[in-house]
Amino acid sequence: MLCNDMSFAKICKITGMTYQDLYKRIDFFHDQVRGFLVEREDFSEVDFHRSGSRFATDSQTLMINWPTRRQRTSVAIQHLCTAHARSGYIMEASLQFDPSMSMQEAEDIAQNANEEHASIAFRNHARVWTQTEFDAYLVKLQKQKSVKITNLYQLPQRGVLVRYDILQHAHALWLRDLLSSTDAPLYFVMDDDRGLQQAFSSAFANEIRERRADLAVVSFDKGMTNDRRNQVVAAGQAFLSGLTGVSHAQLRNLSNQDYADLVDKEVAIMKVLGQRPLEMGFHYPFPRKSEPNKQVKILTDRPSRSPRSSARMLRLATLRSVDSYFHKFRSNVRFASRPAISSGSVGQTWKRQYLYKPDTMVKLAEIYRFYHNWCDPGEDKKTPAMRLGLARGRIYERDFM
Repeated sequence: MLCNDMSFAKICKITGMTYQDLYKRIDFFHDQVRGFLVEREDFSEVDFHRSGSRFATDSQTLMINWPTRRQRTSVAIQHLCTAHARSGYIMEASLQFDPSMSMQEAEDIAQNANEEHASIAFRNHARVWTQTEFDAYLVKLQKQKSVKITNLYQLPQRGVLVRYDILQHAHALWLRDLLSSTDAPLYFVMDDDRGLQQAFSSAFANEIRERRADLAVVSFDKGMTNDRRNQVVAAGQAFLSGLTGVSHAQLRNLSNQDYADLVDKEVAIMKVLGQRPLEMGFHYPFPRKSEPNKQVKILTDRPSRSPRSSARMLRLATLRSVDSYFHKFRSNVRFASRPAISSGSVGQTWKRQYLYKPDTMVKLAEIYRFYHNWCDPGEDKKTPAMRLGLARGRIYERDFM
């Protein structure tokens, strides 16, 4: 029920449990899931040469309700995920929140460290936001006219908010540890976020230097309507048909491999004629509906790479695997649905199903990641863990209870 778009109130109504019992059950599930993953999530047993070694990284914003009526302002927490592109397995899902420390503890540590003279990057307590630093940062943004009203934001009342750049670097370093046993060529595709680019460039510096890892940045028009997306895709298909002389009907009848070869051939020609480094950006001319007007930057572009190889990298630079997970997460976990604007306060968000305790958000995010990876089969009757090679069959609730 927790992973199938059901609110806490409805779960309690159907099962007859109290809210107190439900929270205890969530704690139990969370402990069981973590114990199961410690035993079974061993990536050293995965053959990434066979299953693919391409990964997609992106983040989404999750909201929690304001805890008191005195300060009715939004609390936003980033959910950073990396998906294995071919299987859809979520390698890591990180929340910008630490429930093990209180806001007062963070404030006391910052004051006792006496590091006001040092840059934030060199402070021992720089991993989390303190209230003092957060307020000062909002004032700075207001002076820069980046935000107009500073009281639209606040920190969680329980736990502490982790600085997003620290989260990004920790996420990249953890992925490096998870993939340390493989010698397969790694390909990381990420959202157009400077922090992510710096984090992955730093974490995988040795692999990039040895030409065992490549980084690509993808951006596209996320706000486009469905009709407009269809028009962009149709325009790309018409352009391809004009270049190759292959009719629309023939394009639709091509196998996936034949279509990929055809597209790579045309993109390779464009790349040669353009003579522009791919790290400067390339407008992909044959987009899919999920990523209209796609722009790709190959941050590790090398002159020695063949045009055909570059064209293949441009085609495979996509965030579809991680964006698909985000869509399922928002659809199947009630508290993760998109923010709703409160009718009584312009610019403020509130929703009845949103959580008030961010530590519960951490537990539910881990539970759903487990459910997605190990329990939820796709159209091919396989779970992401089965496709990746971590499991031979679907995991049922009885297997980890």
